[in-house]
Amino acid sequence: MITHSRHPSGGGRLLALALASYFFVFFHRAAPSTLAHVLKSDFHLTNTEFGWLGSVYFYIYALMQLPTGIWVDRHGMKYTLIGGSLLSGLGAILFALSTTFFEAIITRAVLGLGVSVILISCLRLISVIYSPDRFSTYAGMVVAIGTLGAICAGLPLDFLLKHTSWRTIHWAIALICIALAGCLAYTFNTLPTSTAPVQKPGSSWKTQLQSVIRNPQTWCAFGVNFFVGSTVFGFSGLWAVRYLVTTFGANTFQATLALSCFFCGFGLGSVLMGMFSTHLGRRKIPMYISAFGSIILTSLLAFGDPYPITVYDVIYFLLGFFGTSFSIAWASSKENNSPDLAGMATSTANIGSFFGTALMQPLMGWLLDHVGIHLSRPFAPIFWAMLIAHLIGLACIAGIRETYCRNQTVPSS
Repeated sequence: MITHSRHPSGGGRLLALALASYFFVFFHRAAPSTLAHVLKSDFHLTNTEFGWLGSVYFYIYALMQLPTGIWVDRHGMKYTLIGGSLLSGLGAILFALSTTFFEAIITRAVLGLGVSVILISCLRLISVIYSPDRFSTYAGMVVAIGTLGAICAGLPLDFLLKHTSWRTIHWAIALICIALAGCLAYTFNTLPTSTAPVQKPGSSWKTQLQSVIRNPQTWCAFGVNFFVGSTVFGFSGLWAVRYLVTTFGANTFQATLALSCFFCGFGLGSVLMGMFSTHLGRRKIPMYISAFGSIILTSLLAFGDPYPITVYDVIYFLLGFFGTSFSIAWASSKENNSPDLAGMATSTANIGSFFGTALMQPLMGWLLDHVGIHLSRPFAPIFWAMLIAHLIGLACIAGIRETYCRNQTVPSS
């Protein structure tokens, strides 16, 4: 069991450094969409192979969520944050040195392993240093900071590619991540002992994990992440830029600008929906609003007539804005499980986003290669798949128990 005292000032320094590391989590997640043309050329990839190159990141990310949740609940966030930043830096270096598709797959897996522990560490840190009713607000801010990384993986990355290679960019990112690891190590060592989580004897982690996994509410939150988060990350991470370039002849500036608009909307939606949830004292209403918005916008892409290229800036922005319901599902999973198991509860729910994306990205590539190729609108099957996933996600939201922003396993005082 972890006990803690709330020290926002000391914990805030850690959170700031952790958020800086999380910036690169989103950057690496979104960068393949902008790098698609150079990566496919350098490694001689088909659409399906390119989908696998993107999805290996998400497979590793998904597999590491639960071990990370168990670790941070029982031992704190020190080694996950420091080790994750170091390993992500190493992964970026190895990816920059890759020359074959096999090497690229392996090094993207190493990179994914490093960044996979950052989010759950940030969420556990928030649960340690801030009051429970503000969890969704700060979780939304975490996602918003990460989204800045995704924004930089759009138009700014495209600008850098005109002046240097993607390999040099990854070398620079690696050095920054290694420096962040050093700063995190220094900060952890200089904080008062009472600021950091302290392990005390308690139930075994297996017993704790069983209580989380056997809770149906955990699986409802998992479902929202699996069916909503996977479409958000799956489309934006690989296909958002390619869709505009191949369908409308957009140049890279126009396409990456639209991608940046998507992530601007995603970051803003994460913050505002989290704040709205806290202000309203409800979790399900904001999730319903997000889900219905996503369904409407995905329907426009799936069935609407082609629009002027500038209209897609707005559509992408709104698609990002309303694609944030899965982040509120983290809070519902946390509040429907014991407070001491916040890491396990949020990580189990979060597995859905990344396992779903790992499946969705190759599926989108397969649909493009084998179904869309026979249609006048090749990307239509991708949007159909997204729409079906959003509708199932809506059903998962219906199954979530409203928590009123309070933990439901602790008697009200």
